[in-house]
Amino acid sequence: MTQVNDCKYNALITQGYTGNITRMWYEHLGSMGLTGNVSERELAWLGGLGYTGHLNDRWESY
Repeated sequence: MTQVNDCKYNALITQGYTGNITRMWYEHLGSMGLTGNVSERELAWLGGLGYTGHLNDRWESY
């Protein structure tokens, strides 16, 4: 299951995060600059949101 701290989770919810990287959420990330190729730069950007490294993995608290 998704594991994020409350502060980070609330921030993600504010951005439209539903708990899973659904197509809708993935497209929302695209509108924020994610191209879909998930380059190193984009992985670093996702990491800044707490992303652990796999689109179907999980988000963790620090």
